[in-house]
Amino acid sequence: MGVSVQAAGIHGTVAGLRVWSPDRYGDLDVTDNGTITTDDLSFDIWSQAAKAIREPQGVDPLGGLAPRMVIATGAFQSEYFLVWYHNSVHPLAHVYDGFLLYLGVGRLLRTDLATKVIKVDTENDVLALGEYYARQADSDHLRTYEVAGASHVGYSHPNCAVKSWCATACRLPTPPSAPGPP
Repeated sequence: MGVSVQAAGIHGTVAGLRVWSPDRYGDLDVTDNGTITTDDLSFDIWSQAAKAIREPQGVDPLGGLAPRMVIATGAFQSEYFLVWYHNSVHPLAHVYDGFLLYLGVGRLLRTDLATKVIKVDTENDVLALGEYYARQADSDHLRTYEVAGASHVGYSHPNCAVKSWCATACRLPTPPSAPGPP
C-alpha cells in the first residue's frame, strides 16, 4: 500500500495526488488550509497508515489480507523523513517491522534499535548528497548497499537536461577513499 505523507506529494502542482486525481483526492489536505507549512504531520500519517494496515477499523485497506510484516519505505526526501521517523517516532510507536531506505541524503540512523533497516544508495548519493559522511557499519540490524555508477536521477530529469545539474551538483570535496577524476 502506498501512502503519500508530505505536502509535495499531495499538493504538488505537477504530480501531487490532488492534481493527479482531483475527483478522488481533491479534498485531501495535510496543511490544514495552509496553516501548517512543514511536513511535521507526516510522522503521524506514517504511524496511522501502519496502524490501519495492522488493525483495520471500518474500511480494510488490504481487503481482508493479513500482513505478516509492515515495512516503511521511502526515497530521497521521503528517506530523509523516514530516517527522522526511525530515530524519533518509531521507538515510541513500534508500528513498523522494518525500513527500506533508498536514495539517501546523509542522515545517521540510531544504532540502539532492534528494527531491521536496509539502505540502498547510488554512487551519486554517496558522493554528492552526503551519504559518504553518514556511512554506518553493517550490523544485525542494518545493511547498506551502494550501487557503483548509479545516478540519483536519470539524464532525462529536467534539472539534468536543462541546467547540467548532474555534472555540477556535487559541491562537497571528493571523499578520501573515493577515486578522483581520471
